[in-house]
Amino acid sequence: MVLAVTEIIQLLSTLSEEEHIRVTVKESVKGGAIAGASAVAGGICLGPPGIAIGAAVGGLLGYYATRGSFRSAAEIIMKMPQTQKEDLTRRAVSVLGQLRSTDFIDLVAIVAGDAILRRQLVDLVKNHLTNECGMHILE
Repeated sequence: MVLAVTEIIQLLSTLSEEEHIRVTVKESVKGGAIAGASAVAGGICLGPPGIAIGAAVGGLLGYYATRGSFRSAAEIIMKMPQTQKEDLTRRAVSVLGQLRSTDFIDLVAIVAGDAILRRQLVDLVKNHLTNECGMHILE
C-alpha cells in the first residue's frame, strides 16, 4: 500500500466525523476546582446557605472557564503536528495490513464495506487521542 500520509489522515478524519467522535482536553478538573473553591468561599462568608450559592456561582464560572474545549476528533486529527500524523498513519497502515489498494477512492470503498476494519480504525483513532494526545473521548 503506497498512500500519502495526507490520504490516510483524511480517511481517519472522515471516519471520526461519521462516527461523531468528540473529544475534550481534560478540563473537567479545572471546572470542578472552580466550583469547589466557590462553594467553600460561599460557606465561609455566608454559612450553610453560602455553600449552595457559592456552588451555583462556581458551577457557572466553571462552565465559562471550560466552554469550547469540546471538539470533533476530525478537527483534532487535521490540526495535529506532522509527527503525530505520521505516527497515526504508521499505526493505521499496520491495521490496514496487506491491502493492495494504491488509490484513495478504493481504500475508502474497502473500509466502508468492511465493518471490522472500520471498527479497528475507529478504535485506533480513539486510542491515539486518549493515550498520545491526553484527550478524553465523549461517548
